[in-house]
Amino acid sequence: MFTMDHRTLLIKLEKTLEKIESSPATSAMLRAILDSIVQELGSELGIKGGRIYESMDSYYMLSSQAGDSHAPENYQLSMEYQCVQILRKDGQIVARESDPCFDPKIEGPLDVTCFAAIVLGDNDEYLVSFTLTEPIDDEKLQYVLTLIRHVANYKIRATRLEFYISEARKIQSGLLPQEFPDFFGFDIYGKSVPAEIVGGDLFDVIPIEETILGLAIADASGHGLPAALQVRDVYVGLRMGVEKEMKIVRTMQKLNHILAQAGKSHEFITLFYAELEDNGNLFYCNAGHNPPLFFGNTQVHELSRGGLILGPYPKAKYERGFAYFESGNLLLMYTDGVTEATNSVGDEFGTNRIIKIVKKHRAASSKTICEEIFSACESFTGHAKAKDDRTIVVVKR
Repeated sequence: MFTMDHRTLLIKLEKTLEKIESSPATSAMLRAILDSIVQELGSELGIKGGRIYESMDSYYMLSSQAGDSHAPENYQLSMEYQCVQILRKDGQIVARESDPCFDPKIEGPLDVTCFAAIVLGDNDEYLVSFTLTEPIDDEKLQYVLTLIRHVANYKIRATRLEFYISEARKIQSGLLPQEFPDFFGFDIYGKSVPAEIVGGDLFDVIPIEETILGLAIADASGHGLPAALQVRDVYVGLRMGVEKEMKIVRTMQKLNHILAQAGKSHEFITLFYAELEDNGNLFYCNAGHNPPLFFGNTQVHELSRGGLILGPYPKAKYERGFAYFESGNLLLMYTDGVTEATNSVGDEFGTNRIIKIVKKHRAASSKTICEEIFSACESFTGHAKAKDDRTIVVVKR
């Protein structure tokens, strides 16, 4: 059971941990650790000053200090220093001048006869050292340093992960069309909403020739960062195939072969790719994707001709399908995140609701139709957080 002394310590320690969690960046967090421990916990732990070092090639360089610490500017700690080696091995250290590793020549300029230190980061990028005054409660000090090191390392990893994912989101957003072409009287619009920060859905509009436009929609298994990396490969591969003027079926076979070689048997991507000509001809190939809906003059057709999903079967065969746009006809491409969205009782949004919405707004623009479907889907699910990425592309003549 904690004594009152420990309770006071924990209350002060909690403030330090809160500052760590709320720090927006690593540099701010390190300064918060230094200031908070010196100011809030100094009297409890015998700490009178502290220093922050950042790792260079073979040494740690002083970057900041607080309290009663007067280290020379740009002071360096060699990584060959025995105390530093022990510190990097164990993650933390308490050393006195009577200890074998303690070097008075190194600690003398710092006016240190006893210190505690921790290293932070997956590769020990940061060293935080505290000047101590005897007597010291080693058990209490070790407990505090262990907890702070654990929380700070978690925060560093989380901050880095947020940065990497943010960069991935920028990259993925850059893959999606930012504007839609004015193509011989066709009204084109698409929208993709990831379930997480990045998603496994992709759509693309690819100018091939002046009179031919490529249209694509893809969905990788799962969602999040791994799925985003998969669809990026499809985006690059598809555009490379188009640049080489490969036929639709050949492009699909080549993509499938590449993904099969690079991927795993349980990872796959569905892809619908079509080439739209200025006269209304639409040639397509569907690799296991949810069949897009083609709204003709009187009927709704599913464009399902093609072959298997991309990835698991390297020798899969594909074939080409055909549709023709007359004036007023409409193509709607979507991913299963839309049709499989469920309400509170487990019912799916389904394709029938999409068909009803399109028929109701048939005279509206492609953008309006797309937004109406998204809005209806969100209302249907009670605006609950989406479990899968949702993508819709509408092409109307």
